[in-house]
Formats: sequence, C-alpha cells, structure tokens
Amino acid sequence: MSGATIGSDRNGKRMALRLPLPSLLIPAFFPLIGFAQAIEKIPARSWADSALASLREVRARDHVATVEVTAAMLRRYAKDGDACRLSEVYGFRSASLALTGRLDSALLCAQRALELFPPGCDSTVLMRGYLGSALVSIGTKDFARVDSICGVALGLWNPRWDARRLHFSLLTNRAIGQANLGNMDGAQNSFRTILATALYEKSPQDVNDAIANLGVMKMMLHEVDSAEYYYRLGLNNARDTRQDNLMAIGYSNLAYLKQTRNDFHRALQLADSGLACATRAEDLPMRVKLTERLAINYGKLGEFEQAYTYAERYSDADGRVRATFEIITLTGWAPHESQQKPLAPGSAKSRLADALGVEERPAGEPAPKLK
Repeated sequence: MSGATIGSDRNGKRMALRLPLPSLLIPAFFPLIGFAQAIEKIPARSWADSALASLREVRARDHVATVEVTAAMLRRYAKDGDACRLSEVYGFRSASLALTGRLDSALLCAQRALELFPPGCDSTVLMRGYLGSALVSIGTKDFARVDSICGVALGLWNPRWDARRLHFSLLTNRAIGQANLGNMDGAQNSFRTILATALYEKSPQDVNDAIANLGVMKMMLHEVDSAEYYYRLGLNNARDTRQDNLMAIGYSNLAYLKQTRNDFHRALQLADSGLACATRAEDLPMRVKLTERLAINYGKLGEFEQAYTYAERYSDADGRVRATFEIITLTGWAPHESQQKPLAPGSAKSRLADALGVEERPAGEPAPKLK
C-alpha cells in the first residue's frame, strides 16, 4: 500500500476544497450532450471537479451512472497526474462497482485507490479506499476480512474529520461483518454509536438507517418484540420526514415480522402500504421485494389466484424471475505430501540436448554464428 500515510491533517483540518454542489449527480454536471461528450473523450477539468464535488455530497447515487462518470473522471485526472483525486475517484468507483455486483473490478479499483494515495492528500480519501475494499469483502461474504478492514480504518479515524457519512458507512459495514461472525454485541454497539451521533446531528436518514439496522439485529437474536419496537420507530421517523423510500423499508420490515408470527392478514396490509410508498419513490428493488411479500402471504392464506398475480408481476413470459450474478473463480496452490517430488541433482539418465536434438555447449561458451 504505497503512499498510504496519515498525518498531514493531525489538527483535523480538511485539505480538499469544498465547492457549491448540485443536488443531482448526472443532470447537474452539464446538459446531456456535454455529459455524452465527456464520457467519449477526456473531459474538461472543471467538469471533472464538479462531478467529484457531487460524488462527495450526493447520498443516494445511481451506481451504474457513477461507474460511467468515474471512467471519464479518471481519464482527466490521469492526464493531469493528480494522484490524490485519482485515488478518491477510484474509491467512489470501487464502491459503485461492488454495489452493482462487479466484485472483481471493484477489488481492482479499491487496490488502486489505496496504492495511489499520496502523502499530503486528504486522509478521508484513504478511508474511502478502505470502504471499497470492505464492500467487496461483503460481496464475497468474507466477513472476517470486512471486520479487519473496517477495524483498521476506524482505528485511524480522526473525530475532527468532516465526513460523517463515510464514518457511518465504515461503522455499518463493520457491524455487518461482526453480526455474521456472531459478535452481536459489537454489531449493536456500532449501530448505537451511529444512532446517538445521528440524533445529535439531526440527520433523519442516518437515524432511520440505524434504527432499522437495530431492528434487524433484534430479529437475528429472536427478540421479536424489540425488533417490532425499532421497526415502528423507524417507520414513524420516516413518516415525520415524509420519505417514501424509508417508509417502504419500514413497512417491508414490519410485514416480514408479522409474517413470521403467522399474522398474514396484517402482513398483507403492511406490504400493500409499503408497495404504494415504493411505487411513489420509484424504488424498483423494493417494489419487487414487497410484491414477493404479498405473493407469499396470499399463498399462506390460500388465496392462490392473488398470489399468482403478484408472483408473475415481475416475471418473464416463461414464469421465471430473472437474476444476474457474477462468478469469481480463485485458484490457489499449497504443498501436499501426495504431490510429485523433484529428483536429486545429477540423477538424470538422459541428456536434454539429446532430447532436443542439439549440440551441448559448456556454460558461457558463445553460440555459433548463423551462416
């Protein structure tokens, strides 16, 4: 990890310049024709800087679009030899690739982010490289590595850094790793830290995320009453802030909880409310999940026609729901007693020169010149 040095901002000051930021990722950069031209060739530095500023601030990014945008940004910063911004863009690109399932490419970008990080650069750029690596490990279900990577990053974290969301992401991913390793106390402590900080800083999105995650933790511990408390708290918080996407998550969680308690009628009501919220939010993955919940609960009640209607809503003509995935193949080697052993020097019974049909010459003797 060459150049991965922290200490240039011990006093907590951020070195990266903050610019006025647009609210959306692609439309805010330039008109559509400007965006297309930037993707096809090396864009202007002002375009790349504006895009990077948006990446830093926009929370709900379109990860497919982010992969396309960062490709153009990398060409610009590579031409300029700006290692600091190259490292930062590789970090963003790694996260988006990991979250769209392209784990091999995401791992490569995370490694580049860490390798390119130069002394004197904003230290949170390095943290973003760690985050990308952690997301790849979550995708490969290597939760021990997730815990290790996030532990290193959080150990280096300076509380004075103005990067709350990045900090929360590291805490959340570490909690995911800990939960899957059976360390439920550590995972809950991470989510409680996020919740306390989010409440203090009055960040509704982060409050809701922490509450929902605590509810999931309680479900994993089979503490269903506590889980329902957190799920309802999260739903009420989402209603207060009128965020349809968060309301859809809250309804989905409660519908699943009621389903586990065999209260299928109530589960249907909650899933239906969630589907309306997900539709308003244009959240297709959540619509699919809630449609599945509706199909399952109608089936449990014996209303198979309704179950079939919901089951086929997102299926193809052959009745199957399509899914795409990426296969990663790793090849390794380790010594074993059953493997062939090399013969002792000098034990050969035939000469290599005879096998090749050439004249053997002592070492160091020049080869004959071609005629």
